Amino acid sequence: MNTDAENINLALVRRPASAAERTEAGAKRVLAAMVSETLEIALGQNPSFSTTTRNELANLWLQKAKSNVTQEDTEAVKRWRKAAEQKYAKAQYNLGSCYYLGLGVEQNYIEAEKWWRKAAEQDSFQAQYALGSCYELGLGVEQNYTEAVGWYRKAAEQNYAVAQNRLGRCYFLGYGVDQNFTEAMKWDRKAAEQDYAIAQRSLGGYYFYGLGVPQDYAAATAWYRKAAEQGYAEAQHALGDCYYNGDGVPQDYAEATAWYRKAAAQGYPEAENNLGDCYENGNGVSQDYTQAVNWYRKAAEQGYDTAQYSLGLCYEFGRGLETDLIEAYKWYRLAGEQTDEEAAESVDSLRTLLSKKDLQEGERRYAEFKASHPT
Repeated sequence: MNTDAENINLALVRRPASAAERTEAGAKRVLAAMVSETLEIALGQNPSFSTTTRNELANLWLQKAKSNVTQEDTEAVKRWRKAAEQKYAKAQYNLGSCYYLGLGVEQNYIEAEKWWRKAAEQDSFQAQYALGSCYELGLGVEQNYTEAVGWYRKAAEQNYAVAQNRLGRCYFLGYGVDQNFTEAMKWDRKAAEQDYAIAQRSLGGYYFYGLGVPQDYAAATAWYRKAAEQGYAEAQHALGDCYYNGDGVPQDYAEATAWYRKAAAQGYPEAENNLGDCYENGNGVSQDYTQAVNWYRKAAEQGYDTAQYSLGLCYEFGRGLETDLIEAYKWYRLAGEQTDEEAAESVDSLRTLLSKKDLQEGERRYAEFKASHPT
């Protein structure tokens, strides 16, 4: 199933102004978010933080953690194993986490699932959530959304905000249960009221798009703000969109730019792109094509198609840098192979203008970028 609802759930809203356009492409990030949040929970981190790709951040953090494994870590695993074998739930959960992450032991999802299950059966809410993640992702067990929901529910009923949010997402997407926006919102609200930023952002999305509740931009903005003030990049970007378009708040380009900048500073590509738009058009900041190119490039290098197209335009028409039709072709080519129809049309246009040699160079640059930025 690939619906607007899937996209809205991650609140990956974009400007241009129409609500339909602002719901695009979130579904591609659902599994990445699930993996990263599971890593964060397993390591005792606060899952409310975000950068552009929480998955990349979590993986980088994990690589660093693995590189710093010491004899003390190995000894800790031994101690946890001894306590786990004596049915101490916390030790079982910790041991499962070590196997999941490969810290002090060889990574082994089957062993992780085994020890998390033992802890979960003793009502460890963290282990119940972790076991639900295993079933949702198919790690150590066959993927089974119904089982995932069952374990998420057990943890959620113990008032574990992370599990409440995940259970809400399952209802939102119809994973393991019938799709039900009202039930989804109920669980997300429980988590949001515990100041869980991801759920606050999700709750804002329900109000913004009128899912399970009458559409209410003011309420949406209020929930986005709660998450944004915790430093959650997706919510900062969403709040910036509200100010840019005057949804639930008076239109204020300067305020929009301020929130975009906060999210962009965390590497959030939609915000980087929108900040580039603000500089290109002089909305909320002084018009500055050089700064526009800078922010477009940051988002474009993360594979964000709208920014790739905008950067291509800058190269084609010499905005903020020297005209370079070969480089413009490269960026149009990258954007056009995704969903940007205008970029695809620009590719066709440049193919009639560029020499055979220049086209080959454009294709070489395109291929080089693809090779160095695997998806």
